[in-house]
Amino acid sequence: VEDCTFDVGVIAGTCNKSFVENVTWLEDELSVFARPDHPLAGKERVTVEDLADCEWVLREEGSGTLEVFMNALPGEVKPIKAAMECNSLEAIKRMVEHGGLLGCISRKAIRREVAAGILKEIPTPFLNLKRQYYFLVHQQRRQSLFLKTFLNHCMFGLEG
Repeated sequence: VEDCTFDVGVIAGTCNKSFVENVTWLEDELSVFARPDHPLAGKERVTVEDLADCEWVLREEGSGTLEVFMNALPGEVKPIKAAMECNSLEAIKRMVEHGGLLGCISRKAIRREVAAGILKEIPTPFLNLKRQYYFLVHQQRRQSLFLKTFLNHCMFGLEG
């Protein structure tokens, strides 16, 4: 978007370039999750200390997901015990499913596995895991009819 190679970009978080407009799109929320037999999966109330005692598989450095997660953690939990970093949501889900690790990715990304009983969300109401997705468009670039139609469809034609 910055060098006009692309008409539009999508980012979790905002871009701070003065010539790039951040157009609010979707709100998302991350979820801490484990396999159903993980010790925290059966707890009614999870504490910050519980999270600090666990090993995690997390998104890679530079990921918006990792940034939201790390910013939500209170100081006493940092540094988190990261057993592994990964840039694939599917790989993270499979590692949590087959290991004793915790994960934290978009609630939407794990909804099928949660519904099937493969993964279980861990309640963490003390963490603010909400994030916003934005479209990025160059302010000085003329928007084509196709781009305007695409953005309109994304903004108003899809269910969250």
